Amino acid sequence: MFSPRKEKSSVQYPLTRMEQIRMVRTNLESRIGKGKAAILVTSPGGAEQQGLITAKLGAALAEQGKNVLLIDANLREPSLHDYFSTRNHNGFTECMERKEFIIDHVHATFINRVALLTAGNGSALLQHDRIKTIVDAAKSMFDCILIDAPGFLRDADAGTLISSCDGAVLVVKTNKTKRKELSAVKQHFLRTEQTIYGVICQTG
Repeated sequence: MFSPRKEKSSVQYPLTRMEQIRMVRTNLESRIGKGKAAILVTSPGGAEQQGLITAKLGAALAEQGKNVLLIDANLREPSLHDYFSTRNHNGFTECMERKEFIIDHVHATFINRVALLTAGNGSALLQHDRIKTIVDAAKSMFDCILIDAPGFLRDADAGTLISSCDGAVLVVKTNKTKRKELSAVKQHFLRTEQTIYGVICQTG
């Protein structure tokens, strides 16, 4: 299905149960209904193959007829372009820096109803107003926007991104994610009245 680089496991090796992803999809659909939403996909400290989980969640939403845009906002460790065998050229950072239209940089993928905005090659500082403009533009074209973000406690970019989103999906890993880290993220979301739509646990 996906074609990541050799050092990354392929989709045939399930790091997460698809059932978990479908449960999160069901929760998203029940909360969002026929509306549109931007969802941050993040982890407390950074999760291996989080991009793969974002891609799988996008595919699951597309199965239900949603038009999905994946945005790679993990600027230091971008990965979504690998899973879709696409060049990481002119993407999210170019939209931030040059104020270019996202439609000029969105890639179609081999999954019906799933499109991709890669991280790009720029070094833009994330600005709330510009992120909101990009997200609003994406909502005018897609039903659901999944933003793959860096670790929430590791990178300030994640905190900047969440302020323009409708909620988040957390990725954790068994025997690696610390309880206090997960608690710190949840407390932040409670203080800022952000919704957690689900938690996906990596067991591999």
